[in-house]
Amino acid sequence: MTHTKHGRAPFVLLCLIGSATFFSSYLRIPVLPLFAATLGAGPAQVGMINGAFMVTAGLLSIPAGLLVDRLGRTKPVIGGIVATAVSSLLVTQCSSPLQLAAAYLLFGAGLAAFAPAMLSLVADIVPSERLGRAYGWYTTAIYVAMTIGPASGGYLAKTVGLRNVFFVSGIMLATMALLALLVLPRTAARHKTELHAALAASLTLLHNRPLRACLLATTGSCIGFGLFLTFRILPHFRFLRGTALDVFGYTEERRIERAGSVRSAHTIHAPNAESKVSCSHGVREPVRQIPMSNAAQTSTQAHAGNLR
Repeated sequence: MTHTKHGRAPFVLLCLIGSATFFSSYLRIPVLPLFAATLGAGPAQVGMINGAFMVTAGLLSIPAGLLVDRLGRTKPVIGGIVATAVSSLLVTQCSSPLQLAAAYLLFGAGLAAFAPAMLSLVADIVPSERLGRAYGWYTTAIYVAMTIGPASGGYLAKTVGLRNVFFVSGIMLATMALLALLVLPRTAARHKTELHAALAASLTLLHNRPLRACLLATTGSCIGFGLFLTFRILPHFRFLRGTALDVFGYTEERRIERAGSVRSAHTIHAPNAESKVSCSHGVREPVRQIPMSNAAQTSTQAHAGNLR
């Protein structure tokens, strides 16, 4: 662990707040596609919801970084966590994919404010000669949280249901916002330059060819990873559906889904389907159930109505 300008404790506290915030946010990762599907969203709409979050986070990161310099570090950190908490709680009230996308726009804005402010706080409290090591520890804490969060979210969905995962995430994030308010050091603004002038100066960085190459490579890898995760990895877990390892098998949404499937699966059963019949060779075989066609279903229902 690295030593800091103010001792080790403040840096450890930053790692804890950062990892807990990302853990609480990433609880939602495996739940979002399934919950969106219960609201009527198809694969394209699920992709658009995730895309809205990421595009918002990306577009607002530079303006948020400028605000960090103008307002200090602590306010954007607290504001970002509050925004992500509110977005989680709003998801619990969503009844359509469009509402879900709107809530995720707020999630992206919150993450855009939180991430650069936390990195700036790390730079403030760690000596420059040990800053690389400090960033290594901090990003390790973040990645561990991003790994454990989705797994915990899946298990939590099995226990409390899809919608309630977002509620738990929101409560945890609100708690982290309160903790940040109480323990993070107050920092002064670094620059008083007008925001539009600072933003224009930041855009000149795009003239740097190595930087443009890094941005292009990062963008491509993120798009590729998102496509790979959504359409290549997750579908391979279909075989767990309905088994003891189906983490969503006992949720209210899945029970409703199963009940609907049972109602829609009409079959004709021979009297005493378990009875045996003799064939010419003396072998006794069970009577098979015969699926009913749509026309037969209509005729049967009409006949049942006449009998009443």
